[in-house]
Amino acid sequence: MNEFVQVAQKVVKAVSGILSFPISLSDEKGYIIGSTDESRIGTLHKPSKEVLLKDDFMLFDEEKVVKLDNVFAGVAVPLKFANKTVGVLGIIGSPEEVKPHAQLIKKYVEMTWQETFHKQLKDLERETLEAFLQYVLLNEITNTTRIKQYCEMLQVRYESQYFCIVVDIGDSLMNRYKRRPFSANHSKEELLHCIHQAFNIGDKDICAFLNLEKMIVLKAVESDEMYGEMMQQFTEHSQSFIHMLKTYDVFDVVVSVGSLRNSLQYVHESYYEAEFLIDYGKKHPTNRQIYSYHHWDVLLELLPKNIDDRLQQKIYDRLRPLIADENFEDLRRDFLAYCEENMVISKAAEKLFIHRNTLIYRLDKIEKRTSLDLRNFQHCTLLYVALKNYEKNPY
Repeated sequence: MNEFVQVAQKVVKAVSGILSFPISLSDEKGYIIGSTDESRIGTLHKPSKEVLLKDDFMLFDEEKVVKLDNVFAGVAVPLKFANKTVGVLGIIGSPEEVKPHAQLIKKYVEMTWQETFHKQLKDLERETLEAFLQYVLLNEITNTTRIKQYCEMLQVRYESQYFCIVVDIGDSLMNRYKRRPFSANHSKEELLHCIHQAFNIGDKDICAFLNLEKMIVLKAVESDEMYGEMMQQFTEHSQSFIHMLKTYDVFDVVVSVGSLRNSLQYVHESYYEAEFLIDYGKKHPTNRQIYSYHHWDVLLELLPKNIDDRLQQKIYDRLRPLIADENFEDLRRDFLAYCEENMVISKAAEKLFIHRNTLIYRLDKIEKRTSLDLRNFQHCTLLYVALKNYEKNPY
């Protein structure tokens, strides 16, 4: 049994730390695959075959083993896994001394072996899931057959609608390791447990680390209406998740979400949307930790940045006379305040601590520089989104 071979020596090392008797583990063919004495690994232990045939304990005293090669005094007992006999445990020592402890040691070894096996199986599943996410999300062109094979292996529905949540924790895990060495897998499990709780991860969802800096959730939904409901709860769930991570000294967190896609074949588009929001936040630092296209304020911030480059260039070309004005920054500030106060001059002037006539003069100046009518809502909207995120020398 290949799984038995893979975990045998780890089991021996784990058990030897608390037992006073040397032990060995043999496979179903009689070959030693784990031993306190590592020089015996790979050698044939013939009595193991007899133990497997009888499926019962066998005692070997000094007189019996004297003529046997690679056999020591002690007890040999069959090992079971999932109600199947798959190997033999050898406990070395005087049979009279060892026999009373044989059943307890057998149970302990079987338990330790099963725990080790399940841990390795869990690690393998985690690694497979991470490889699947990397393939699906980081490649714009993917093989449908391969994705479906992954889905069958991981018991994931290919045809479901999915959207992608990206959690960026920056260097939190690496910094945590510098302060106190830890098991990366254990730390990942802790943080994934938090994300499962916060976002109600179900059997149809996919959740794993993409790398040490990012966690991914591919959330499966049955309808557009369900997606809309989840987006309404997204901020609340994200805040809960960010609060949970503080328990593990993880503070540098950004949570972002992309749009709904019809299948796993296209979920990378949702991932790139979420990544775009995170990258935008890094380039334009704010106190925001949660990004969603369902937030109007996020869309407002993105508007001029996410317009086609050629259109954005044309808008700024038309605004060159305004941008070139020596008082441009003051004009820009006053116009934004005018819009944010719902185009009410008196309120905007009060907010800016200037006389209303001063504001009227500056708005007139903007109109002359741009040929826009600032009493026209549509004209104001166009200018507002252009100036809101204006950067010096944008092109």
